[in-house]
Amino acid sequence: MSSKFIFGFSLFLMIPISVLVYFMLPKLFYKFESKAFHTAQESNFEKEFLKFFAKVPFPEKFKSLIIKKLYESGIGDQNTWMYWIIITIFMPVILFIILTIQNYSFGVKLALSALCFVIPNLYLSSLIEKRKRAFIISAYKLYYFLHSQISSGIKATDAIKGIYEIADHPLIQKTFIQFVAQYELTLNIEESLQIIRKSFSGYDCEMLCVSIQQCVNTGMAGKTLLKMEQMMFSKYFFYLQKDTAKFRTKLVISGVFAIAPLVMIFLFPVVYDAFKAFGNIMSIG
Repeated sequence: MSSKFIFGFSLFLMIPISVLVYFMLPKLFYKFESKAFHTAQESNFEKEFLKFFAKVPFPEKFKSLIIKKLYESGIGDQNTWMYWIIITIFMPVILFIILTIQNYSFGVKLALSALCFVIPNLYLSSLIEKRKRAFIISAYKLYYFLHSQISSGIKATDAIKGIYEIADHPLIQKTFIQFVAQYELTLNIEESLQIIRKSFSGYDCEMLCVSIQQCVNTGMAGKTLLKMEQMMFSKYFFYLQKDTAKFRTKLVISGVFAIAPLVMIFLFPVVYDAFKAFGNIMSIG
């Protein structure tokens, strides 16, 4: 009797649950699909906006300079220069117009608009400097790796494919991963080295690219690798000494700030007694 009751009760419950699922599933499906549709619409709008913005005539040298700096800073993709122009050029102009409507003084308008332009560029310059420094600090390891691998009989092409594991600094490793991936796909060393050249400009970067290309073309580790390793290690040691000096200075400043309250606690009674005695002398006189 109890089993028949449970079976009948279960059937009775299945009817409203089935109806509820039947009517709710289409609504849920529509809701999720609607979100996907809106997301697709936003993505299409962004694509159209970027396509329109790319057609705006900018001086080619100015555009190339921004793209070069963005590559060296390691942020963004091929469309980042458009956002950068919007942030650093259009936004200050819009801010200046808004502040003019709000009747702010010319000095305030100029200062805030200049800050809107200067702060992003300072941030970009600091990123470029940090990446250059990370590259210089890691360069001697790259030369040592290539020299030791090729000298031990490993093919230069195989040694280069493992170079991204040696360039393990977070600020530069992505660039070397892209370089290795490009080289494995195309086997075109000249084209692949452009990734490194765009990311790190200067003599040190150019010498590394020349050394890598020489290893691939000759299949041997020449004396250049050994000499460059010694030179880059000297630069690494120089930066290490600078960091040590900075750390020492910070320790001294921190020590001064830590001791200053204690010195004031001991000196305050002496100074107070001295002023009190001076006051008593003046009153007697």
